[in-house]
Amino acid sequence: MRPIRFFASAPVLAAFVLMAPVPKVGAQTENPDVRAPRLKEGRMFTVTVVPAAKELKVFVVGHEQARFKVDDLGFHAFIRSGGKMKLVTSTKRDDHFVIQAQPSSGSELKVKLDFEGKSEEHDIQLK
Repeated sequence: MRPIRFFASAPVLAAFVLMAPVPKVGAQTENPDVRAPRLKEGRMFTVTVVPAAKELKVFVVGHEQARFKVDDLGFHAFIRSGGKMKLVTSTKRDDHFVIQAQPSSGSELKVKLDFEGKSEEHDIQLK
């Protein structure tokens, strides 16, 4: 029986290792249906924007939660895109607001909240 030489089989082994598929680490494609939520904290409210495929869900949490109800809140939303500010319509749904919009790259959401004679504005970068 003939002994197998390690160094003679090393090039063949190296070729198999180099040809094996390598998983791509950290390379993720952005799913337009799932994007990271954006958070902005102010004096009276914290606003969280959850982007989805064709809408933005806006959650508003008051710093004094015992006194705050979504129904008592004045909510106005604007989207700034390409230097132009546009008022967008929103719908109140349960504990949040829904804005039907697909923001373009570099756009910004401006939310104006009115509560008990006080107002607060939040500027939130979307993409």
